[in-house]
Order: sequence, then structure tokens, then C-alpha cells
Amino acid sequence: MTAMTEEIQKLSKRFLKMYPVKDIDLKLMMNNLSKLDYDDSMEYQEKLLRSTIHHPIVQKYPPTILYRQRFLKRLITEIEDINLEVIDSLYKAYTNLLSQENRNTENSGSISYCYKTYCLAPELTITLKETQNIISEGTTGMFTWQSDGFSIPYKDTRVSVKRLDWTSDHVQSSCDIVLAADVVYDTEIIFPLVLILKEALGKSDGATAYVASTIRNQDTFNCFRNALVSNNVKVKSESHHAYQESPSQQKSFIIIMKLML
Repeated sequence: MTAMTEEIQKLSKRFLKMYPVKDIDLKLMMNNLSKLDYDDSMEYQEKLLRSTIHHPIVQKYPPTILYRQRFLKRLITEIEDINLEVIDSLYKAYTNLLSQENRNTENSGSISYCYKTYCLAPELTITLKETQNIISEGTTGMFTWQSDGFSIPYKDTRVSVKRLDWTSDHVQSSCDIVLAADVVYDTEIIFPLVLILKEALGKSDGATAYVASTIRNQDTFNCFRNALVSNNVKVKSESHHAYQESPSQQKSFIIIMKLML
């Protein structure tokens, strides 16, 4: 794989997960582009477009219109700044997005959704449907929080997902590993959360739960610790992490706990 191809793939992954446009470093890419002759430059720009705005995933699960606009404006400006001709399809894609924004403004009033796609491995891609509001329809459940930023091994692992209302549902089947991310955020739901974790762990000998939590309120997290102790759920180990998705975003402090009975 050439260095230029690697740069395009890196850019594609960041674009798909809506990495902040202002934090995307295009210096190396523009340096590579400036060394190409006219035909190769045109082809390279087409590859950039196919790997971002026209990516097959984007056609079905697009980031926000505003994000795509900002990305294209930045890309076009960077190319113009090194005195290269910009391909017409880049300009066309940008104007199309401007017209889409105008149509959406006229039809405003409903909740708008977008998609963030995380390329965890060549054969593993996860797309999440989100709103851009931290609070939406009375819930925080439509926004990616920081402690989903850690990936785990997945090969040769069978994963199942089930919707659970912690206050009323029960775990029906056994499992070896339970994963939970950013579920410790409200003291009112901590007790039923611990009970459902305990029930899941009790379904199989040696079952383990990993809980990743962004520390926003220390008192809330202490409440979780106390609830684990009072329900005889053991913290076998824990690791502390500082996580920052990009330079412009706030650093988060995350604890990952390994729980067992």
C-alpha cells in the first residue's frame, strides 16, 4: 500500500466518524498532491471524493449536511491554496450540499438525524444513528459519548444484543462477557443497573462484565461503587484512561472496571 493510499484511507475513516474538520491535518496530503502532474492530480482528487463525500456508506448513512459542507470547503480551500486546479466534481458536490441545506431549512421543525461510522477493522464497520443534540426527546441515548471510544477484540467471538429495561426486564440467557459503556450517569438508575449486571453475571460461571465510564460527577460514580459493594459484585480490576478524540475537544477521564461475582 502506497503512502498516498494510506493517507486517503486515514482521511476516509476520520470523515466517516465526523472527526472535527478543523482538526484534520491535510498538510501531508496536500504535499503529495502538489507533486503530481495534472492528470494524476485530477485522479487523486477524485479518489478523495470517492473516499469521503461519495463513499458508498455515506450514500446510505450520511454525516450531517453541515459537516460535509465544512469538510468540502476546507478541502477545496487547501487545494486552491497550493495553486492547483480543483476538479469540477468537488465544486458540484459542495453546491449540491448548499442546496440540500436550503431545502432542509424550509422543512425544519422535525428532529434531524445523522450517522457516524466507525471502521474498527477492514471487515468490521459499525454505523450509529445519532442526533446532534446532547438531549433529544427527553433522553441522552442518541449521542455517542466518550467511553465508546475504546475497541475490544472481536474475532471468533459471538456477540448478541438485547434491549433491556433495567427496571422491569430480566436476563433470559447466559453470557460470558457483558459490555457496558457510559451507563453510570444518573443516581436514579444505578441500583437497577447493578441488579441487572448481577443477574447477568449469575447466569454463567466465570462471567465477566466490563463497564466503561466517563467521570463527569464523582459523587455519581461513588454511588455506583457503593451499589456494587452492597450487592456483592466484585471489582476485580480497573484501569484509568485520559481520552481526547481530537485537539479541539475536551479531554475526558474514563475508568474501565472488570466486574465479577
